[in-house]
Amino acid sequence: MARIDQGNALTTAVLQPGWNVATDGYGLFTGRCTFKMNRTEAISGLSTFARGAAHPVTEFNFMAVHKIEVTYDQLGVATIVADYIGIKNGEENWTNPNVTGSFGLTSEPIVSHPNFFVAAAGFAGASSPIAGLPSDFGGSYDDSTLGPPVTVLSATTGKPVVVPSSEGYHGACFETGQGGRFIGFVDPSHPHYYGKTSYLAQVTSFSGVIYFKSAYSSKCADFRAAVGTTSGSNKYCSTVKVLPDYIGTVFLNGTLDCMLLSQVNFEDYGSVFKCSYEIRYNPNGYPAGVYKNGE
Repeated sequence: MARIDQGNALTTAVLQPGWNVATDGYGLFTGRCTFKMNRTEAISGLSTFARGAAHPVTEFNFMAVHKIEVTYDQLGVATIVADYIGIKNGEENWTNPNVTGSFGLTSEPIVSHPNFFVAAAGFAGASSPIAGLPSDFGGSYDDSTLGPPVTVLSATTGKPVVVPSSEGYHGACFETGQGGRFIGFVDPSHPHYYGKTSYLAQVTSFSGVIYFKSAYSSKCADFRAAVGTTSGSNKYCSTVKVLPDYIGTVFLNGTLDCMLLSQVNFEDYGSVFKCSYEIRYNPNGYPAGVYKNGE
């Protein structure tokens, strides 16, 4: 069929009806537009749709091209489908955090229990800590009649000698009167502890997604540097809220931060950068001497 030109010569792209815009509710907008264009200009003039080019509709020009697909139809007409992405979230330059949470239990060594050596908040029903400290027994754990003998170096001769192991509360057996290696629970009269080596500890993690405007791509480097650091609030990198307020705004155990940024991933969408991250929550807090603060 011969081509007969009438009306618009399609030397520039013409937006077609049916274009759409969608938002995820967190401040991210996406959209798709279809254009018709003369084949010759579509080959030489696709810079109009270079990554980052603004949306053709003024009300949505905060969105920019992410990718395009061109179909060269019959009769010298090209169909261009452009995908757009952008952020509009009030005065913020990134989206609100889109977060999912996971709450469960995992097996941990019993010596890491917060109530193992000293009485901890929330365990008021317990008559004493699980094992206690040597100071609870006058400065040294009692000699154990049930635990295995242990070999230590004599303070006077410097030679190995066999001595009784030591015992705290509930049959908690240690290598020396001052503690040392924890051997186990050796007293069967405490059946809830006897033979136990671990307990079920709370494990909480959050997975989130935030999108940044390209002008704030430096936040990607900030987040990369913050991996392995802690926070006592729902923010990281000074101003970025990583958890919505309904989950909480303060995460402290005394002076210890309870949040740890454990993983960060990035994707580049041209005018927008996607940041996926994971946060671990430890109700006992992370020691400041081991983990830096990344707030």
